Amino acid sequence: MRTYVQNGINGFTLPLSSGAGAYAEKILDLYTNDDSYRLLCANSRNEFETRLNWDAWENPFAR
Repeated sequence: MRTYVQNGINGFTLPLSSGAGAYAEKILDLYTNDDSYRLLCANSRNEFETRLNWDAWENPFAR
């Protein structure tokens, strides 16, 4: 299955059965680890610039 969220690149996917605690744990992990958070921010911006914007959608080779 194709998804816009690339786990660990521009976000995180958790199993549907995950409860609030699993989400809170992931958020806390990012909140307390500056390097991981900065990397996630940079990767998210890169995904937007190269894949997740209207101009990229016009170009089928960008996907």
